[in-house]
Amino acid sequence: MAKANKKENYLQYEKKEILESIHKIRNRLDKKRKEELANEAPKEETVFSMVRSVFSFALKKSKKETMKYVSSKVAESVFKGAGPYSGKLLYGSLGNLILKSVNAINFWSTASFVALEAIRGRLQHFYATKGKLHEKVLTDKYKDTMTSNLFGDLLRNKSRPYFKKNDSASLFTNINSIASSKASLLTSSVNLGSEILVFCMATGSMMLVSPKLAGAVLGVTIVADRFEKYMNARLRKSKSRAQTWSNKMGSENRDSVTNATLVQEVTKVDEESRRIKIRQSRMSGVSQKINKAQMFSSLKFRSAIILGMQAIISFAAIVEVIETKDIGRFALINNAAWQALNAGIGLSMYYSDMQKIAHQVIDTEKKLKTPKALEREIGRKNLDENDTKISVRNVSFAYPRFDAVTNIDINKEEGDTIERGKSALKNISVDFDRGQLTSVIGESGGGKSTLVNLIRHDYDVESGEIYIGDKEIRTVSDEELNGQISFVDQNVQFFNQSIKYNLRYYNENATDEEIWEVLEKVCLKDTILEKFEKGLDHNIGFAGKELSGGQRQRLALARAILCDKPIVIMDEPTIGLDPETSYSLMNTIKELSKEKTIILVTHNPAEIALSDRVVMIDKGRLIADGSPLELVEKGCLDSVLTKKGIESYEELYDGVCKKLKERELIENIFASEEEKPLSDEALQEKRKFLEEKRDKYIHTRKIQILSQKTMRKKKNGR
Repeated sequence: MAKANKKENYLQYEKKEILESIHKIRNRLDKKRKEELANEAPKEETVFSMVRSVFSFALKKSKKETMKYVSSKVAESVFKGAGPYSGKLLYGSLGNLILKSVNAINFWSTASFVALEAIRGRLQHFYATKGKLHEKVLTDKYKDTMTSNLFGDLLRNKSRPYFKKNDSASLFTNINSIASSKASLLTSSVNLGSEILVFCMATGSMMLVSPKLAGAVLGVTIVADRFEKYMNARLRKSKSRAQTWSNKMGSENRDSVTNATLVQEVTKVDEESRRIKIRQSRMSGVSQKINKAQMFSSLKFRSAIILGMQAIISFAAIVEVIETKDIGRFALINNAAWQALNAGIGLSMYYSDMQKIAHQVIDTEKKLKTPKALEREIGRKNLDENDTKISVRNVSFAYPRFDAVTNIDINKEEGDTIERGKSALKNISVDFDRGQLTSVIGESGGGKSTLVNLIRHDYDVESGEIYIGDKEIRTVSDEELNGQISFVDQNVQFFNQSIKYNLRYYNENATDEEIWEVLEKVCLKDTILEKFEKGLDHNIGFAGKELSGGQRQRLALARAILCDKPIVIMDEPTIGLDPETSYSLMNTIKELSKEKTIILVTHNPAEIALSDRVVMIDKGRLIADGSPLELVEKGCLDSVLTKKGIESYEELYDGVCKKLKERELIENIFASEEEKPLSDEALQEKRKFLEEKRDKYIHTRKIQILSQKTMRKKKNGR
C-alpha cells in the first residue's frame, strides 16, 4: 500500500513538473511574440484601429464639428459621383439636338439638363468649400484638445527624472507632432471615405455599361495601391535613418555654438561656422535626395498609368458609341472611367498618407515612451499627517544609464537588462523625524542628492526599503507622496506671472495676509514693498528673471512654507545670500523643524553649525551621524568646522535673532497704539525704547506705511 502511494505521489510530482515546464515555455513564447509584434511596422489593422481611436476621440470631444465635416464631405461626394450621369443626360440631349431635327421638346429638355449640370456643379463646389471650412474648425479644435490630453497624460504618468532627462521644448515639439498627425489622420480618413463613395458610384455605372473596363480600372487601382505601399515602406526606413543622423548633426551644431561662444576667438568661431555650414548642407542634401526620389518615382508611375488608361478608356468609349449610336454613353463611360481611376488613385494616396501618419505617430510615441530604467513600482496606499518619520533601511543604488527619451534611436531595440553606473549609495540606513533640523553633508558626488531623490521616489532602490511612517514608498501613490513632501531645489521653476500667482499656485486658498506673513518669514516682505510698486501683483518675468538669485531662492522657500507639508527637503536654501539674511532664514527653518521633518542638503558651514543633527555621507556610505559638536569632537568635520567656529556662528545667529525680536516688539507697539490709547507710563517706556532704536523704528514704520498704501490701492481697484 505504501509502495502504491509512493508511486502515485511520484507520478503527481512528474505531472506537476511537466505542466510547469510547459507553462514556462508558453510564457517565453508569448513574451517573444509580444516583442516581435512590438518591433513590427504597423499593419492595416493597426492603421484602422488608430483611425477608430481618432474618430472616437473626435466624436467624444467635438461631435458637432465632426458630424458637420463628415456630412459636408458625403454631400460633396454624392454630387461629384453624380457627374457622369448628369453628363450622359446633357451630352446625350445635345447630341440628339445636333443630329436630329430642332424642335421645342429637344430644346427645352437640353436647357433643363444644362441647368441641372450647372446646379450639380455649384452644389459640389458649395459643399467642397463648406467641407474645407469645417475641416479647419475641426482640426484646430482636435489638435488643441489632443495636445492638452497628451500633456495631461504626460504629467500624470511620468516621474520627475523623465522631465529632467528631456527638455520641455523637445517634449512640447513631440506632443504637438502627435496631435497634428492624429488630426491629419482624421481628415485623411474622411477624405478616404469620400473617395470610396465616388469610386463606388463611378465603378457601379461602368459595371452596367462596360464591365471589362470597370475590371481594368480596378486592376490599375490595386497596382497603384501596391506601389504606394512599397514606396512608403522603403522610404520610411530611409527617412528614419536620415532623421537619426540629422539629430546627431543638430547636436554637434549646438555643441559647436556653445563652445565657440565661450572661447570667442575669431579663428575658432570661423572654423566652427564652416563646420556648421557643412553639416547643414549635408542634412539638406540628404533630405532633398529622399524627397526627389519619392516625387519622381510617383510621377513616373502615375504618368505611365494615366497614358495607358487614356488609350483604353478612349477606345472603349468610341466602340460603345459606334455600337449604340448614343453620344451620351460616350460621356458616361469617359467621365465614369476617369472618375473611378482618379478616385482609385486618390484612395491609394490617402491610404498611403494614413500609413505614413500612423507610422509617424508610432515613431514619435516611441520617443515619449518611458525607458525601462525609469519604470517604478507605485502603490495606492495613503499617507496621513502623522506619517512624518523617514526610515532608510539598508539601501543601495546605482543610477541607470540611458539616453534622453527624445534622442532615442527609433530603430534601436531596448534590451531587458538595465545598465547601471557606479554605485551612488551602499547599504545606507538612517532615520529622519520631526522635531530637529538635520543637515546632510558630504563631498560633491558623494550621494547626498541621490538619497534625497530616492526619498522622493524618483527611482526604485536596487536593494533595501524606504519608509514614510510605516508605509514603504513603493506602496504609496505619487500623488500622496507629493502631498507629503515639499522640495526646495537650487534650480527652482517659476511662472511668468505675479508673485501672488506663483505662491498661490501651490496653495489656492492662501489669503494675502498669509502670503505677507510667509514673505516676512523669508525676508522678502520689505524688498517687495520697497522695490515693487505693484506689490504681490509684480510680474517676476520668465523663469523669475526680474528677481535676483537670492530673491528667487527665498520665494521658493516661501512657496514650500505656504504649502504646509509635514516633510520639507531643501538643497542649499541660503546659497548666494548675505550673512544676515541667511541667519534670518535659518531662524525660520529652525522654527519650522519643531513641527516638521526638515532635511537640509548643504555645504554651508554656518548651516551645519546651526543644525540640530548632521548626517555625513562619503562615497555612498554613511560615515557619521550626530550633533555638530559631537562630530567636531570626533574629528569628522575637520575640513569644514571647528568648535570655535560653531560658537562664532551661534553668536552671530543669536545676534540676528535678537534683532528680529526687537523688530517684532516695535511692530507690537504700533499694533497696540492702533488698537487702544497707551497710558502715560507706557508712552514713556515707548519713547525711551524708540530713542534707543530710532533707526529700526523709522525703517519699520516706513514698511508699515508702504504696506498700508498697497492695501488701499488694491481696495480702490487701482
